Amino acid sequence: MSFMLKERMESEELMLLRLLKARGGLVDDSRFWNLEKGYQGEMLFDKWFSGVDGEWIVVNDLLLEHGGSLFQIDSLVIGGDRVYLFEVKNFEGDFLLEKDRWYSGSKEIKDPLSQMQRCETALRQLLSSLGYQLPIESSLLFINPKFTLFNCSPKLHYILVPVKSIFP
Repeated sequence: MSFMLKERMESEELMLLRLLKARGGLVDDSRFWNLEKGYQGEMLFDKWFSGVDGEWIVVNDLLLEHGGSLFQIDSLVIGGDRVYLFEVKNFEGDFLLEKDRWYSGSKEIKDPLSQMQRCETALRQLLSSLGYQLPIESSLLFINPKFTLFNCSPKLHYILVPVKSIFP
């Protein structure tokens, strides 16, 4: 049985952009669509995870600070003897991983793996400063069933791609 310690909420920015869009006042709506798609992906993750067996404490949308730096965690799951960090992406289409660079078509994009690793490092440092030495298992989860990642090394086992049988 899961216990939701912190529910997921829409960001204030997304709510504001929704209002602007409804009034026709949104000139460049790419930011809106990125936020909207991200939120939808996180909600899909929540729905899927609610069906996972086990005893968990789930904390969503964490904005934390350590060492003067802010970091955001999509979903943190505490279970037994470890902490699970999930970075959820709702990317759609074909993506290519070439060395340490990520591409969507011919366009290079921000490296989501580096984002997850920065969060993991910051979380580990924060927990250590509070006297906790729990192992952290991080996963970069691409939740959209229309996502394909090419050229991904088996060494990157913490990159999870959608399995159509579990994601509608």
